[in-house]
Amino acid sequence: MVDTHGEHHVFYNAEDPRRRDRFFKITHGAVLDHAGFALTVDTDFHIGKLSQRYIGVPYLREATPFEYLARLRLFNLTFRDFIEFEGVIDEPGKEAIITSQEFINGQAAASDEVEAFMTERGFVPVPGVVAGRGNSMSYFRRHDDVAVFDTHGQNFLISGMRMVPIDALIVYADEDLAAFLSMPEEERLAEIGIWRSEI
Repeated sequence: MVDTHGEHHVFYNAEDPRRRDRFFKITHGAVLDHAGFALTVDTDFHIGKLSQRYIGVPYLREATPFEYLARLRLFNLTFRDFIEFEGVIDEPGKEAIITSQEFINGQAAASDEVEAFMTERGFVPVPGVVAGRGNSMSYFRRHDDVAVFDTHGQNFLISGMRMVPIDALIVYADEDLAAFLSMPEEERLAEIGIWRSEI
């Protein structure tokens, strides 16, 4: 079975009984048929409507190999997941990173279920800020400056009685992005309005 999503080509190898419980993911660029290392969230700057000062906002761009691997490590640390590094493809024009992830039998989580799960882990929702799929909520945890974006139901599954995050855009927010994500909603809307950087 092979499928292609926003950042990965995903396949399940039923031929190898030692690895039958895992899905394999191969990164691609922002364009599906191009080589690359998936996406990251970076900080861009826009002038606030009221303050007339530069304000850091999240935007999506293609990740470097290091940024993608750092993202996987942070995801594993934050959600106690077990995404494993499997290798690289270094053929010119097809460069990619290969990872694997445990097969999870579940269904897409509803947005309120994701919010409850994230709130339990100290994250605060950031309404009006989207980085990733449209209408997916963004979250921020101030004590360690971890920001999580693209939290739609295909990235967070309900399996039995538990929530299982299987993918999301996760980064350590720099000082400027952390300040933006920590703003009161009314101030953020007045300065920037609804902010979207979508896949």
